[in-house]
Amino acid sequence: FVEDENTKTIVLFLEGIRRPEAFMAAAAKALTARKPIIAIKSGRTAQSREAALSHTGAIAGDFAAYEAMCERYGIVSCRNLDDMVETALAFQAGRLPKGRRIGFVTTSGGTVDLLWDYAESERSAFPAFDKGTVATLKPMMQDGILPSNPLDAGIPTGMQNAAKMCEAVLNDPNVDMVAWASQLPGRKAKWDDVTPIRRLLDVTDKPFVGFGRMYYQVTQEDLNAQESIGIPFLQGLEPTLRALNALAFYSERVGRKVRTIPRAKKSDLTPETLEKAMAAYGITLPRSGIAKNA
Repeated sequence: FVEDENTKTIVLFLEGIRRPEAFMAAAAKALTARKPIIAIKSGRTAQSREAALSHTGAIAGDFAAYEAMCERYGIVSCRNLDDMVETALAFQAGRLPKGRRIGFVTTSGGTVDLLWDYAESERSAFPAFDKGTVATLKPMMQDGILPSNPLDAGIPTGMQNAAKMCEAVLNDPNVDMVAWASQLPGRKAKWDDVTPIRRLLDVTDKPFVGFGRMYYQVTQEDLNAQESIGIPFLQGLEPTLRALNALAFYSERVGRKVRTIPRAKKSDLTPETLEKAMAAYGITLPRSGIAKNA
């Protein structure tokens, strides 16, 4: 897949990695080639590892070692299949942030409250808006609303105003990527004019996504609408945060050449040197002696 010119993102479901050295070599190649690997691996618990062994014969391996490998090779490790879908969609846009800071444009105080609740557990960064951004946004707000991040803009006022708010946040020097609270129009509704939002892709290189608070059915008409507006629409608040964090995680590592891990030196431990070696690490063995006969 790294060598396939038609593959832009590699998505994996893993039970076990039978040849870790070969896998790591491929992952390093993908990182250098700027092809993200998005993966979910079973085997976080002992019961899951035993189940994998019983139905596929896969040796799941130590999960902490797997996560360390992901950290080293820039592999985005998803916690569930829903996250994998949303994360793959975020990467499909082809934009990477220069940092982890997220700017939000919403029309709901409840959404803002929930985002703050989830920010700590997801380790998401919501920077304060720059003074210039606050000044630009203030005339667009309802009376009594002071612009802050995440932004509660009040009652929705159409695509044009939403685009102006998103543009102000995209231009903020404290913000690396922007998420706009909106969802696809559905089968019966239609967007009149998507030009105001689509135009923003020409004035910034920052990642820009739409997001909904809950999961909803996506129809073919919705997919067509998403294509026309030019940005991905993610579902669920926590999956959206994790997908944006994944963009930042990968951006911090992409393109770098990973130093090869040296092979372990051959151990010089013998029964005769074991006790001395253990003592050097502060480990005391039971008193013992060698029995020369029965």
